[in-house]
Amino acid sequence: KITVRGIKISAKPMYYYMYSAAGKLTKYGKVFTDAFDIDVSIIPRGLYIIKVYDAYNKNVYTEKVTVQ
Repeated sequence: KITVRGIKISAKPMYYYMYSAAGKLTKYGKVFTDAFDIDVSIIPRGLYIIKVYDAYNKNVYTEKVTVQ
């Protein structure tokens, strides 16, 4: 799992999108808390980019992660 935390915004819900290094959307979801986990147990190893948007579709978080 990947834990995303430290996003302090009031515009909930937030939406996360996880993209492969090739730009393919791999996983997405809707969350209502400032910290959340993303289950990556069935995702192939590699480099991914996680983008989180607030309820107004404003990008509030972006991070590169490696799934091993």
